[in-house]
Amino acid sequence: MCKRAKRWGIAVAVAMAFSAGLVGTVRAADGQQQQILDAFRKGITFYETGEYAAAQEAFAQVLAMDPSMGAALKMGDMAEVGVFYKMTEKPQLKADVERILDLMLRAARQLKREVAEADRLVEEFQSADLVVYGNARIALQGHGPYAVPYVVGLLELEAAEQQQQTVVAHAVSLLANLQRDACLPLIRVLGGTDSQLLKTRVADVLGQIGDGRAVPALMAVLVDAGAGEQAKASAARAVVSITGQSPQELGSAVDQSVALGGAYFEQDGAQVGYTYGMTADIWEWNPAGEALADKVVYEEVPNYLYYQRMTAEVALDGLAAEPGNKDLQALLAAALVRQFALCEFFKTADIRLGGQELEAQVKQDAAQRAAEFAVEVPVVLRMLAAPVLAQALQLTLGANDGPASLLLVKTLGDKLAAAGPDALDAETAVALAAALGSGDKDVRYNAAIVLVSADPAAALAPAQEVMDVMGAALAAAADRNALVIMDNFELRNKLVKVLRDQGVATIESGVLEDRIESALTLEPSVDIIFLAGNVPAGRLGRIVTDLLGGDPRTKAAPLYVVLDPADEAPGLGDYANITAVLSTDDLRSAKIQPILQEQVFAQSRSAFTEQEEALVLKAARALDAVNPLQTQYPLGDVELPLIKALTGYSEEVASAAVGSLAAFGSGQTVDPLSRLVAGEGSEKLRVAACRAAAAVLKRTVGGASEEAVAVLTEALAGDVQALKEAAAEALSAAGLSADDVLLLLRTEGLGEQ
Repeated sequence: MCKRAKRWGIAVAVAMAFSAGLVGTVRAADGQQQQILDAFRKGITFYETGEYAAAQEAFAQVLAMDPSMGAALKMGDMAEVGVFYKMTEKPQLKADVERILDLMLRAARQLKREVAEADRLVEEFQSADLVVYGNARIALQGHGPYAVPYVVGLLELEAAEQQQQTVVAHAVSLLANLQRDACLPLIRVLGGTDSQLLKTRVADVLGQIGDGRAVPALMAVLVDAGAGEQAKASAARAVVSITGQSPQELGSAVDQSVALGGAYFEQDGAQVGYTYGMTADIWEWNPAGEALADKVVYEEVPNYLYYQRMTAEVALDGLAAEPGNKDLQALLAAALVRQFALCEFFKTADIRLGGQELEAQVKQDAAQRAAEFAVEVPVVLRMLAAPVLAQALQLTLGANDGPASLLLVKTLGDKLAAAGPDALDAETAVALAAALGSGDKDVRYNAAIVLVSADPAAALAPAQEVMDVMGAALAAAADRNALVIMDNFELRNKLVKVLRDQGVATIESGVLEDRIESALTLEPSVDIIFLAGNVPAGRLGRIVTDLLGGDPRTKAAPLYVVLDPADEAPGLGDYANITAVLSTDDLRSAKIQPILQEQVFAQSRSAFTEQEEALVLKAARALDAVNPLQTQYPLGDVELPLIKALTGYSEEVASAAVGSLAAFGSGQTVDPLSRLVAGEGSEKLRVAACRAAAAVLKRTVGGASEEAVAVLTEALAGDVQALKEAAAEALSAAGLSADDVLLLLRTEGLGEQ
């Protein structure tokens, strides 16, 4: 059993124990509830007798009846937590049992939240009658942290009389016995109240609890001009009690906020506590509340956001004392970005905990929060300096949070671009260089592009590493991939060789669904599919449906079915989405090359075409600003991917690639550029390619091939004046003299005026 499950099991047990004395307040079960409990009991019995299918059916019946909070509480009474958790180890029971466990936990927590007749309980808690006091204490303690707002007000009693002293002592005892549960609401009281007496006694209670999360708030009291001497003395004693060190030895309150925020950011449960269930509480001080109980409030947040939300809260508390602290600013930025990224993930992720209904609720909540973050986060990030964002990036990289790191890298890119030349500082360069080693390829690729854009001379960037990553990025985008699904190794190897000879990479798999899924695990860009058709009709149908219908990685790719005439094959008349059927004799260059030219090279058809285009465009534009004579970047490393990017994408991408090749391309770029001149692109693109070829020819030796000269000669004879001039320039650069160029013009019947 995983540690998380064990912690959750403990939480259920504790919650049920605390609520045991309160269950009597729940109304008696009606007929529907009794049916739920009967089905639940049957499920447990079937499990204990090893009839797991029957147990699953019984638990499914329980869930179908939509148990109320009262029913969930009663199920908690009926179930032995340890045994119930063992049920999750049975695959056929896991999903339903997890949903029931979550219902039980939420019901117990909800019962704890609702402090019914709070005024009566607080009044009885102050009674001189020990029985009345004792019952009230048990009831309040059963509500855990939710009792704190009602009990903490008793610490304001002046204690002039013996009974008042007793009440204060009882309140201190109850709050201290709540231990860590009371810490966060008490921290909000300590920082929010203006009452010196309350501040003093809350500090004393926090010292007794001994929770390190209180240290920043206690040390903040020591430097608070509005805090009295008694409050400061209590806070100092509490700090020593908790840490074993004097406040002077610990540094400043802000230093402690940085340390605590870092612990939340790293989700250090041993230091800042663990979370259970689907939600957690963020305690806050509401100055608009009339009574003290109305000032100490909490907000439920999804469990997955809790630690990062608390990081942000701690950072904001620290920034209130020292607004310019860069460590806290970085923690705030990193925490906000991670929350945004988490909401973006959870709004579409498949979440099993809690079942279908809760899954929809989680996604809806995540989508709403993501929309709010989409407005707020960019504004906050724009306000922070680049070195602060760089520090935040180091934090998200350390947490292996790819989506959050990507957002910070892109934000840094925008900020550096807006700041103009020489905006890149050493600290930011170090962070972006660290991003080159991220496990997330998008983070690596974008970091390389930002570094080239912000540091075209490679004065601060690691030149070779940047080009290695950018070369890999461009290659991944510009490469064309074929998915080959065949069990016949001889035919597969034959086709793979043909494809690779034509410059197409291959992803290979056998004709089984799980093997195909394994081959696609890394989400490769698939431009074309070759599928063996000599398989049972049912399996072939499923594979075709999955590839072209449901799987976003492959549904846009043309699919060719390869049939071996010697083997039995199903009829293919029902598969309208198949592009064509090939025989084994067709697996040769003469047949495959035209297919690849039309279906793959002329236009990228993968599911990632838009992302690939955007990546190539950004990279090419960044490279276009690099002066080859004034940089340390080994630009030749990205030449081949740029050549591949000349075709298959939009003209905007091709134009950007042409511009980069014009600046630093070698002689091997002339033929690809000339083919672009001869293509069907716009006049502007063809002229740019012609001029790029001229630029390359001027700085290289070896001249132009016959193919290139023929293309340029044809352009010279055309009707487009700008193209003619560019062709003349390119031919001259290729080694033709001015007389030769004029002779070509006359040969074509031009230039005779």
